Amino acid sequence: MHSLPTVILFESGKETQRFRGADVKGLTKLTERFAEITNTGWTRSPPARGYIDITNQVDMKGSELLNADTIFGGVSTLFSEEKPSGGTRHGKGKEAAATAVTLDWIESDTDAQLMLFVPFQSMIKLHSIEITSYAKHDADDDEDVPARPRRVELYTNRPHNLGFEEAEDTPAVQTVELTPASWRAEGGGGGTAVVETRFVKFQNVSSLVVFVVDAEHDAERTRIDRVRLVGELGEKKVMGKLQKVGEEE
Repeated sequence: MHSLPTVILFESGKETQRFRGADVKGLTKLTERFAEITNTGWTRSPPARGYIDITNQVDMKGSELLNADTIFGGVSTLFSEEKPSGGTRHGKGKEAAATAVTLDWIESDTDAQLMLFVPFQSMIKLHSIEITSYAKHDADDDEDVPARPRRVELYTNRPHNLGFEEAEDTPAVQTVELTPASWRAEGGGGGTAVVETRFVKFQNVSSLVVFVVDAEHDAERTRIDRVRLVGELGEKKVMGKLQKVGEEE
């Protein structure tokens, strides 16, 4: 007697779908999802051994990005699973962005600084942050041409985003200086920098603030195409019981 097969789909090391036996609808659903997540054409290095991609734990509704030019994408663009287009904008000034076909990246607005606040759906242990940027700024380019991040400061377990002035007076949990050697070459002339955390300081993280302090070559604009988070999953956050003001147990 033959046993019925069981098919399981794992995403980032976590089981997301399972069906057993002659479940045609289940198999169709699973294969469609498999095609969806493998057809991006974006080849990324696997997470460090023993860790998984935990980007899907980002609470998108609670996330916030400060000083981002609204012509371009937002938080959802940064954490998209789709391959970045690597597109460029031509000419000087913000108006030049209109000449780009797909604006699937973010750029800073009034200066090179960006402040990203990311709450998580569960407590996490953060091993590393992968920052992808297809900026093509050279040392002799106009300062308005966007460049890759250079100095990045990290903060954990903040109840809300930091303001730029507040960040100057708040000691960071970790400060990272990115150099040209930090960026791993990829297709389209872009690159990905892997920011490894001081792991003992990034246990039981409920939220993360990523502060881009400045850009390469002292450029006035910073460009980031994608952000990926790698680590371990912890316990799910539990919402407390809601009560009306003045109501007693």
